[in-house]
Amino acid sequence: MTERPFLHAPTPAGPTVLLHSRAAYDHPTDSIAVARGQARDFLRALAGTAVILSEQAKDDVLLVVSELVTNAGRHADGPVLLDLAWTGSALDVAVWDTGTAIPVRMPRDPSRIGGHGLEIVAGICSRLHAEQVVGGKRVVARIELASRLR
Repeated sequence: MTERPFLHAPTPAGPTVLLHSRAAYDHPTDSIAVARGQARDFLRALAGTAVILSEQAKDDVLLVVSELVTNAGRHADGPVLLDLAWTGSALDVAVWDTGTAIPVRMPRDPSRIGGHGLEIVAGICSRLHAEQVVGGKRVVARIELASRLR
């Protein structure tokens, strides 16, 4: 397994995961709505633990999930795995796909049509990185949520 830095270096030792959800999608381009549903269910489960997020924070989580799953479907053939993990202060959104190319965030260009997904995700997240793993790659986005509780 080769790890490459992507926007921010990954945390060497991850925090304790308090709530976790994982699902695999065979046809990621058709599964964006289903992945968003998984994220909504996760946010409802999180609310059941007395963690109440602002509406904007929930929208940001759904947007990050949509962008990462969309990119996986667009740039890789095969299944996609979506992992959501709550650590007590942050939500890690990880998307694995069968592609081997590490995504590159393009420079900001308002005149460009398309290609703004990673730019949007990077603006929402405190950490964003990609790594090559067995069978493909994984992109992980960390959304700090401790300050966004209601």
